[in-house]
Amino acid sequence: MYAASHELRFKLNGGVLDSRITYYVRASKVVSHLLAHIDQPMDLKDAARIACMERTAFSKFFARSIGVSFKQFTLSVRIKRAIQYMSESDMSLTEIADAVGFEALGTFERVFKKMNGDTPSSFRKRLLAEKHGRALDR
Repeated sequence: MYAASHELRFKLNGGVLDSRITYYVRASKVVSHLLAHIDQPMDLKDAARIACMERTAFSKFFARSIGVSFKQFTLSVRIKRAIQYMSESDMSLTEIADAVGFEALGTFERVFKKMNGDTPSSFRKRLLAEKHGRALDR
């Protein structure tokens, strides 16, 4: 019975909808894992394993679905979380870099500046000034 109904459903929509849903569920698992373990390294190979996909197929699917490469997405998520930590905690930049999965402070600073146009320390100073209602003299 299951095989027949599954086969009929697959024939009705050409299998396209089922396969898209499956891929989105897989991508969702990867994103959930990244968010839950943001302090840990995660490369394309790890992501593909979590999605139960071949690395190249996952890479192409992810970029096509999300609009950016997996690496770019991962860096963006890590930097957004770092900004959240900067605005909500007194953690040092070294602690923040470690908490969002950067093994070296220099790498964190370089990626942060590339994505935000400012260093983490300057960005944080501006955040604190805005939080306390003061203009920051540059």
